[in-house]
Amino acid sequence: MRILEELVIVLSLDERESLLRFMSLYFIGYILLLGMISYTYYIKQSQMLKYEIELLHHIKVAQCKRENALLKTTINCNKIIKRKPNLTSIYEDIIIGFIVSFIIFLFASYYLARASIKPMQEAYSLIDDFIDGIVHDINTPLSTIMINSKSIAKNHTNNIELKIDRVIKSASNIYSLQEQLLYIISKKDISVSKVKFNLNEILKDRLNYYNGIREGVEVELNMSDLVITSDIKLITRVIDNVVLNAIKYSYSSSKVMINVDNTLLQVIDSGKGIDDVNKVFAKYHRENKSVNGIGIGLYIVKILCQKLDIDVSIKSKLGSGTRVIFDLSNIKN
Repeated sequence: MRILEELVIVLSLDERESLLRFMSLYFIGYILLLGMISYTYYIKQSQMLKYEIELLHHIKVAQCKRENALLKTTINCNKIIKRKPNLTSIYEDIIIGFIVSFIIFLFASYYLARASIKPMQEAYSLIDDFIDGIVHDINTPLSTIMINSKSIAKNHTNNIELKIDRVIKSASNIYSLQEQLLYIISKKDISVSKVKFNLNEILKDRLNYYNGIREGVEVELNMSDLVITSDIKLITRVIDNVVLNAIKYSYSSSKVMINVDNTLLQVIDSGKGIDDVNKVFAKYHRENKSVNGIGIGLYIVKILCQKLDIDVSIKSKLGSGTRVIFDLSNIKN
């Protein structure tokens, strides 16, 4: 009963139907196999029993004829009645075998069902985390929009341009998140439209947005003009994902640095650090599950960097923060 309760709770309607069909086929197969084994056992045992009865009858007839010869009697030995075979013991053996095998079948079904449920539970847990992360990632820019909108409504003169800019960029970030989710779900190919532009101007434009994400975490830009040829929209998404990750995992009252030295762009935070840098680009991987997220940001960074011909690497040490390094030498003019 417990396993059935788990099935009802964990599985969706389609999955329950699929598993029930599988279990039904498994049960039918079990019944057919048990029936074949029982039938074979019955045939063999009944044949042996009939052979024993026939042999016993021949022995009795022979003994009767021997007694006639010795005692000079005239008993009709051919009229000795054969004993009817008693199949009760065979039926009992089959019933006991059926009961024992059925108990074994129940245990096997239980553990098979548990083994089937485990990956489904993990998948549902992943989906729950994914949805929770989406809600949080959408909530962050929405909160920015709401806070700045209310501030604008109350005070039309206090940094209104900055607040409107944050509203626009937060809405843009929601749109960007939507595009990332569509890319993950539909696995559509992203077209690359390369143009020549100054990366410094793009990052300066994003700086106000970065600094409005989380109170107490300041983002600083340290770079000079760097002209590259790439897709503005895609490279902005790449840098956004890394910087937003750095902001998310940084300690309060800390800084996130964006440094450019020649062709190396580095995003440096002073957060907790990464335990295993080899896993951070994996789809849905989350280094710290206590922090909300959906685990696709760095996965998309890796995919887009491959499309944009940018080498990306990560250096990190627990307790010493993280450094994400982009090598832009292939796209620098």
